[in-house]
This record gives sequence, structure tokens and C-alpha cells, in this order.
Amino acid sequence: MDYYGRGIRVTLNTDDMGIEGTTLAEEFRYMEREFGLAPEQEKVILENSINVAFTSDSVKAELRKTIFG
Repeated sequence: MDYYGRGIRVTLNTDDMGIEGTTLAEEFRYMEREFGLAPEQEKVILENSINVAFTSDSVKAELRKTIFG
């Protein structure tokens, strides 16, 4: 099901990088390769992830600054 295309807030995560042997960057590359995830979609997914993170607004602001400049 195309959750992103239906306007549902989507995030991309790794369960346990130590056990799974992957990184979030590798997961994004997988989504690009297998599902055609475009850079603008990646930005929306990253923003969604920041918005729903269990952290303070100041940390969220710092994440936005680090990721988006």
C-alpha cells in the first residue's frame, strides 16, 4: 500500500543497527533503488521523523538545522 502517496505520515527507521547490520543511510538507498524514492520524498520523511521524535523542541530544531541547513 502506498501510504506516502495517500498522505499518511511516513518515517524510515532501523530496528537495531548492531543486529541488522545496516544504517539509516543504507535503508534510504534501498528505498531509492527498490521503490524509486525521490530526494524530495526523503526530505519529507526526514521532517516527519523529526516531528514525531520523542525529544525536546530545541533538539528537533537542532536536527533540522543539521539536516537541512
